[in-house]
Amino acid sequence: MEKREIIILAITKTEGAGARTIARQLVRTYGYKHYSVRDELVEKYTHMCGMPPAHQDDLEQFATDLRRSYGVEYIIAPLIADILHSKKGYLFVIESILCLGELMYISKVCKASNVRLALAALDAPTEMRRKRLAEHAKFKGKKTLERLLKIYVPPTTDYFQAVEWFEQTDNCPEKINVWKCLKYVPKAGHFKNLNGQQVQTAACMHQYALRI
Repeated sequence: MEKREIIILAITKTEGAGARTIARQLVRTYGYKHYSVRDELVEKYTHMCGMPPAHQDDLEQFATDLRRSYGVEYIIAPLIADILHSKKGYLFVIESILCLGELMYISKVCKASNVRLALAALDAPTEMRRKRLAEHAKFKGKKTLERLLKIYVPPTTDYFQAVEWFEQTDNCPEKINVWKCLKYVPKAGHFKNLNGQQVQTAACMHQYALRI
């Protein structure tokens, strides 16, 4: 019996770029099965702490502690295992991978399992990201929001300049590794999620995943 082909579209992103919205569009339009690193984290946090996280600060620290204690692949490994053992479909999307070590783990497993991996780095205009961050202020908490607004919306509109500035000024273990992912992962695709163009962005990502 011929082995079923599997394609994994892994999305890394800048904060507020709308990766979850794009992932849901991929599910609705193309039949992807959706996996979320954040949802996995919330589930682990709730199970281990007895209640869901109150703020993003709590979730980020929890993720950092898990990776330090059990290895960088601890959070992502169950998702990849579930995909590899899945009996239905062949298109899978994982969002949002914010740790370069996790991405390298996925790449290694996919190569060993003969699975096609497509990395999509998602960005959005600064004003769109600023608006999303402000809308999420209640959950993220004042401390997290102030840090994100300062780091992710620096005084520049150039994406790569902003990421370079961010890489030089923030050493938080949970920082977004978009620039590193684009640099170190072969054939990584760079996408911009513009206002009102989620359908088009999802379509471009899908076509990109099929071509890898």
